[in-house]
Amino acid sequence: MICPDDKMERILECTTCGERYITHGCDHGMRSYCEKCDEMLEASSRGQVLRTLLLSISCLILLIPANVYPILRFSFQGQWTETQIITGSILLVEQGSPLVGTMVFFTSMVAPIALHLMVTAACAFLLLGWFPRLTRHLWRMLFEFQEWGMIDVYLLALGVGAIKLLSMGSVEARPALWLMLLFVLISGMCLGSLNPCAIWSELRQRSRSKRLLPADEEDMVACHHCGTVQQENPEEKCEVCESKLHPWVIDDRRVWAYLFTTLALYLPANVLPVMTMSLLGDTENYTIMGGILYLWHDNDYLPAIIVFCGSIIVPIAKITALFFLLISYKWNKYQKLQTRVFHIVKTLGRWSMVDVFVLAVLVALGQMGVVATIEPQAGAIAFCGVVVFTIFAANSFQARWIWTYHQTSPSTEKRMNYAHGTQATT
Repeated sequence: MICPDDKMERILECTTCGERYITHGCDHGMRSYCEKCDEMLEASSRGQVLRTLLLSISCLILLIPANVYPILRFSFQGQWTETQIITGSILLVEQGSPLVGTMVFFTSMVAPIALHLMVTAACAFLLLGWFPRLTRHLWRMLFEFQEWGMIDVYLLALGVGAIKLLSMGSVEARPALWLMLLFVLISGMCLGSLNPCAIWSELRQRSRSKRLLPADEEDMVACHHCGTVQQENPEEKCEVCESKLHPWVIDDRRVWAYLFTTLALYLPANVLPVMTMSLLGDTENYTIMGGILYLWHDNDYLPAIIVFCGSIIVPIAKITALFFLLISYKWNKYQKLQTRVFHIVKTLGRWSMVDVFVLAVLVALGQMGVVATIEPQAGAIAFCGVVVFTIFAANSFQARWIWTYHQTSPSTEKRMNYAHGTQATT
């Protein structure tokens, strides 16, 4: 096949399985998929960037009052207290849990704000053609940073914490709660509309090189992030996403280290108390399972199930799945199944933070002097470490290992296959 004169011919490598294709770019409404692993290779970006920019600006506007005004008010025995998003983080630090407080502050405030600032800047620069190198850096960092914005998980924890406090007093929604609900809805639409394949396709069309087909195959190197195959350059930087170019290396030692660290923290996270609750002179320590049973015995079945899934089921499932992937990627079979397992692990890991956020909400609302107090304990630090190290482990594992452990260099004919397009649903 001959490439039309008005389209640039490029070699694109699937970042999941390593198959290479010649591509001429995607027309509007088209997407191309890898014939080997079924992962998306390219997509049209028409209209996506402007839509994402408008949604991201709306999110930033909503975040200002959502972080300034109170979210909930808790009343008990004639006393009341209100909480903002930052309140729980401050109290956790003051009560001797700086690591937990910092993690809550980062994931519930810093990361969402930074994420939408990056989205706004990246979209605006791409549309206007400003700062092309910075634009490529922003898009790469954005896709790597996206999972750390957990305000949707925090919102779920607000509901669980409010239901738990209803057995003690009254809980009222404050203005910022509705702003947070609206933010989570719009943010989901904004981030859901971001298709990395479409962005890389757009940036490939704007790259410095007019033709990225190296004359000598020995000079061909593929970017780990965007999959663009290009000639090695003195800067050792990808011309599309500015990431560092280097050969693929299978090294799972870091993943094993993170997993064993997680296992070392998992036992104390479940055995040690995560919080101490004092109510009218009665003091009781609660472990993770103890808090779940407390909710269940109060007939709060839905919150108990949510916390059980997020704090017990998800960490166990994620640790088990990662061990399975570390053992099975050398089998040279069931690659598609293993890839699906990996994607599920990457998606679900952040929801384990729900129990940490519940603790932050309870600490923020439960400070009423001699009447009632709620304080964090050592188990919360261990459980926060479990969440963080499982995320690190999942990010250190590469789906490409599943497909390339037994793979030799692909043949020239295979590299010359054309990416097949399918009509996108609209």
